[in-house]
Amino acid sequence: ICPVTTLEIYIRRTQAWRNQLNNEDQDRLFLGLDTSHAPIKSQAIAKHALRLMKEAGIDTDVFKAASIRGAAATKALDNGAT
Repeated sequence: ICPVTTLEIYIRRTQAWRNQLNNEDQDRLFLGLDTSHAPIKSQAIAKHALRLMKEAGIDTDVFKAASIRGAAATKALDNGAT
């Protein structure tokens, strides 16, 4: 799956929701799925990222949401990736 193509499709599919937001929120990337479709705050994204990292077996006492790439690489190496 190409991340650029996926992102372009997501933006295109959410364009109608974006048009209903005020000007400063129209450029926000992630929108909520509730009826307001308000932009999702960075704190909410970090909370979900930490939850998913924990479910994947990543030590969230060591790795935080901002270090998700490093945490994923470390976990992959721990699991035998080369």
